[in-house]
Amino acid sequence: MPASDYYAGVAFFVITYGGIAAATWLIVRARLPRLVGATRALALAVVATAALLAAHVLPAALGVLSREAAAALAVLLALAAWRLPRAEGAPVPLPEPAAEEHRLAHLLARYATWAFGIWIVLVGLAQLYAEPIGFDAASAYLPIAARWIQDGSLWVLGDWIPSFFYGASPGNGSMLFAASALPWDNDFLAHYAIYPFVPLTALALYVVAREVRAPHALATLLGLMVAAVPVLVEPALRSALLDPVLYFGFAAGLAFLLRHRRTGDAGDLVLAGVALGIAFGTKLYGFTAVPILLAVWAGARLLARDGWRAVLRQALVVVGLIALFGGIWVVRNAVETGNPAFPVAVEVAGVTIFDAPPDPLRPLIGGRLVDYFDDPGEWVGELRRQFRVATGVPVIVLGLAVVAVILLLVRRRLWGADDDSDGLAAAAVVAVLALSVSYVLTPYSAAGPPGEPIATAANVRYGVPGMIVAVAAAAWLAPRLGPRLRLGFTVLAFLAYFDALRVGFTVPRSTTYGAFVLAALALAIGRAARRLRARRDGTGGRALPRPGPVGWAALAALAAVGLAVLGETIQRTYNETRYVGRDPALDWVIANTEDGARVGVTGAWTDQGVAPIYPAFGTRLQNDVDYVGPKIDGLLRTYEDREPFVEALEREGFEVLVVGRARPFSEDPERTGSLRPLEAPREERWARSAGFERVAESDRFVVLQAS
Repeated sequence: MPASDYYAGVAFFVITYGGIAAATWLIVRARLPRLVGATRALALAVVATAALLAAHVLPAALGVLSREAAAALAVLLALAAWRLPRAEGAPVPLPEPAAEEHRLAHLLARYATWAFGIWIVLVGLAQLYAEPIGFDAASAYLPIAARWIQDGSLWVLGDWIPSFFYGASPGNGSMLFAASALPWDNDFLAHYAIYPFVPLTALALYVVAREVRAPHALATLLGLMVAAVPVLVEPALRSALLDPVLYFGFAAGLAFLLRHRRTGDAGDLVLAGVALGIAFGTKLYGFTAVPILLAVWAGARLLARDGWRAVLRQALVVVGLIALFGGIWVVRNAVETGNPAFPVAVEVAGVTIFDAPPDPLRPLIGGRLVDYFDDPGEWVGELRRQFRVATGVPVIVLGLAVVAVILLLVRRRLWGADDDSDGLAAAAVVAVLALSVSYVLTPYSAAGPPGEPIATAANVRYGVPGMIVAVAAAAWLAPRLGPRLRLGFTVLAFLAYFDALRVGFTVPRSTTYGAFVLAALALAIGRAARRLRARRDGTGGRALPRPGPVGWAALAALAAVGLAVLGETIQRTYNETRYVGRDPALDWVIANTEDGARVGVTGAWTDQGVAPIYPAFGTRLQNDVDYVGPKIDGLLRTYEDREPFVEALEREGFEVLVVGRARPFSEDPERTGSLRPLEAPREERWARSAGFERVAESDRFVVLQAS
């Protein structure tokens, strides 16, 4: 990317994100004065995410998405927020913990927080020049974002892999990718778009635990413990997947529902609805997790005799906000396929309301965990190994905590020692169980061939919403334990958190150990600095001057200029190596389509390497990339005969054709995983008969060019 293009993109980035930041601060300051501390920080995160999505989703829905439109809308949001009237109200802090904590607990919480921050920084530095290679990211989420940038519109189902339904997935996460790439038409920052949602999920879980009156240190460790599980951090920090956006929205929604239970503030209810809307519009399993949480929340309110009219009115507010911030994708599916719930068929009393084609992959690899309930051998064998690498010990800690809550609730009920808080704990248990049932019944929750759940770990992410709610149950339990048991629980949470970071594949274990060593050094240096300051103050030593507002502004401006200059060097190196050297065939496509080309992708390819789709878009997203195959009932397929294939090549005007040297998994599951070269794919023979010539090849691909 030329320096002139880079700095023009920086200008649009600063205007857009600066406008979003200003709008966020003004909205929270004006309309949410009762929020303080961690809750205020969480509100800022929710509003900022919602505003960033609005600045891009609205233009895309109108078909005018561009960096100019996003920047203009961000500025308009800031101006509108500046004109908001100020609400009145005294700050309402988090509730006081229901129990005291040992000094060791506070030390462990500080240590864990420092270690987590350092660990994320180390991971980020390791990924500085690493282009996204996650299968889902390179096959769907990033190509979808690129297509929106190219077309300026979200009214399209982007699919590039036969038999998969990626295009019908909700798009909030992909829109965040688009927002990070739009200023430059380049993705050198896009692989960091999901990073913030890992610590923000930990923050939301901290607020959840504190709202249930858990002690401060334990609330911190519970949040970090869940945020550190491999199935959460690996998608965000390495594979550029979208799930952590859902987890953040879901946890923040739960936090503000709990706060609303305590304060009754309309602002808390609005924030809950906005956060849950973000979650609902991010992944398909948000379509089940969010309604389950709302159903349990409304049911608990009714059982608490809050009044059905008030509950209905508040539920309608939350549902309306969910529709506003996540419902556009349901509308998109209805327009593009005729089925708002696509790819799921909707039936009522045996009558099909919205039809959908059968999933051809489900019989092959779409196993469910419930299918293995009668096979204990798998649970102590393969499934145990899959859960181990996906979650580490935290899922066991939370599971034991939920069981303990159930037993304690029964005991308190029998002894007549229950109080108002028991209803909250019971609702959390019901939500955990409902979310868990939904998880084990979800297709692909035990992914793999029948009887072989060898890919279960990747989709343990469907169960993370249950873990999030389980934090509320564990937080309720902690103050009701004795001091020694509570300290033991805190230590166990710390050890589970450490295990989660250690067991994953995001970075080598040495990086994790290094983060904890650096955190220990940071704590030691901080302690020494405090002692020196106290000694200096005690002897009347001269304190170091602190910069005033002008000084801070100057430092901020200097840092911004420095980051911009550094960013130019980073983007240049990133773009010089972006997807280069990963596959000889794709290297040819990258090197020979710099001026833009109509690129077709067809056939199938192994997953032991980068998918060809996103690299084929080019460094500046300049290429127009489509799969050469028909869509039947909304599902992408492969051509079975030469004539329609050749007609598609001529009709669509493809200049370059990338042919995968395998058959789609749904047709030949035995060979898709093979790395050896196959015979000439039929698509290559058909294309050569139509005048295309082979220009490059590898074990996985053949590249042809129109003559």
